[in-house]
Amino acid sequence: MGSLWRTPTALSLATSAAVVAIEAASLAYDLLRVIVVTDDCLVREAVARLRRFVIEDARQVLGIFGVMAAVVLLAGAASLLATERPADAAPHLERLSRLTPDDASVWLELGRAYEAIATRAFEALVGRDPESAQALALVAEARQDGGQPEAALGLYRKAIERAPAMRGLHAAVARLYRETGHPDWAAVEDERERRLAAPDCARTPLECRFAEAKHGEVLRSGASSSAPAAAYWVARSANVLAGEAFARLEALPPSAPLSEWRAAQLRDEGRYAESAAEWRRALALAPGDPSRRQELAVTLRLARDLDGAESVLRELLRDLPDSASANYLLGDVLLARQQPEPSLPLLQKAVRLAPGLAQAHGALGRAYALVGREAEAIPELEKALRVDEDGSLHFQLARAYQAVGRSADAERALGAWRSLREGAAAPDAADAKPTLTPP
Repeated sequence: MGSLWRTPTALSLATSAAVVAIEAASLAYDLLRVIVVTDDCLVREAVARLRRFVIEDARQVLGIFGVMAAVVLLAGAASLLATERPADAAPHLERLSRLTPDDASVWLELGRAYEAIATRAFEALVGRDPESAQALALVAEARQDGGQPEAALGLYRKAIERAPAMRGLHAAVARLYRETGHPDWAAVEDERERRLAAPDCARTPLECRFAEAKHGEVLRSGASSSAPAAAYWVARSANVLAGEAFARLEALPPSAPLSEWRAAQLRDEGRYAESAAEWRRALALAPGDPSRRQELAVTLRLARDLDGAESVLRELLRDLPDSASANYLLGDVLLARQQPEPSLPLLQKAVRLAPGLAQAHGALGRAYALVGREAEAIPELEKALRVDEDGSLHFQLARAYQAVGRSADAERALGAWRSLREGAAAPDAADAKPTLTPP
């Protein structure tokens, strides 16, 4: 859905209001001219007739201006989302959701804007102190919502050790216990939560606003604060608002945006076949959408349905031959099918169209290496190292270095490969799944 919002002009909320006022005045003037011409009357009589029209057909007039306002708000939100300013886009989308409450695409983008706000707040918090009680609590909440109660419990307990007086942690553990069928353990945590001192709203206003479900105020006030606690409450409130927006989306009749959202959720859960079915459902409701066709191809690739992914991408490239991402994805599929030669022109075109697409450089480097063109593989692999999560690109780069006689560089690349492999293999305490234990 991101491409829906790619418009060139950014409009602030104040500008939006001004444009609506100007357009309203322009519409009223045009209506006066129509009445004068069609009814062959004087301007004074035309004004009287326009006044009667506005009074007697108020609903129709409001509808006209509502559409105008919606278009302006859509333009403002579109440009802000396109420039990655979700906090500024959210107010536009909130107003748009009130004007067009049955528009599924608005609720989808509003939910995504809130998710982006939450993600940025979380990243800011983790950037300051990844082991803070607030950061641990947010990760624990995500693990719990993701169906990992054991991992969540360990993180909550770690957070409680760091901040015993922090409100909400024992309540979160109580919820976890209830959801996993341990009401007696939950009662103990509820009692521990009740023993904590009440918040001092003069010192912790965002916590109080959150408790009062005034999440919009939390976002507005927290945006101007650099305190870690502010980022924590902004992230939590934004998550609540995102959930509410997606709930509104799910309450609407079937639509392409609803299927798109479900497809993304299913893919995040690793349920690729079901995700692909939802992407196809979205395309059946809104045929031809290029971004959804591409997402379907990505999902099929993850499901190892290489035939299906290749078919979708070839059709997409017939319509959009200069799509860098589609060229890269088809080249990657051909590489997965052990066809490096035909992948080369696709990947070369992808990096030419989008020089900053690191994944395409990595795929091109792999293709060059597979056909024995190691010298050409090296610069491409080097450009992709920043996205190497499992060490595979470092390993291939080491082999390419060795092939051209750069032994010292090969050793350094192999050292980096070993470090990445060890990091990936090391057990993450947050991912450990011990048996749930009582308080």
